Amino acid sequence: MDPATIRAAEPKPGAGRSSFLRVCLWVLNVGIVLAVVLVVGNHLKNRPPAGEGEKSVPLPSAPAPTAKQGPTPTQPTPAATPPAAPTSTAPVTPKGPKLIGDLKVTQVALDQPKGAKGSRLVYVTGILKNDSDHQRFGVRVELDLLDAATNKVGTATDYRQMLEPRATWQFRAIVTDRRATAARLVGVKEDE
Repeated sequence: MDPATIRAAEPKPGAGRSSFLRVCLWVLNVGIVLAVVLVVGNHLKNRPPAGEGEKSVPLPSAPAPTAKQGPTPTQPTPAATPPAAPTSTAPVTPKGPKLIGDLKVTQVALDQPKGAKGSRLVYVTGILKNDSDHQRFGVRVELDLLDAATNKVGTATDYRQMLEPRATWQFRAIVTDRRATAARLVGVKEDE
């Protein structure tokens, strides 16, 4: 074999690396193009229709003909169409102010979890009802823990991130003192 033929058949140093880099660049370019297409497509899909943001205003109608003139043959009588009622896209606002008294607590009691034989774990449970048309955020129930002589021996709290209008929440606060035999509601607070 001729030495020139052998040299031509041998792979050049670094030739495999450059083809690998070329493939990686093509894959990267295709990925970028796909990402742009997905973002633009998602934006167009979630965009409201063209006329949705504008309010519809009824067109003014022509003045009614007077009794003396009457309609002329060249003027058609105006059609009696009722004006379209404007649609409101504003959210419905609840009636009345937001009062902390609308959060009502009932059935406060100390309970042991079912199936926890031998466990000393005790909870203060109760039901809180949102009697308003407002959503409540950051609702906290605070309770005093009382011993048999009704002396305060500790506190218990429970928290809920959001409470829907007219919804009930069954709260459960852990009792941290074993001497507690009863609980008394201190208050209900809401984050501002």
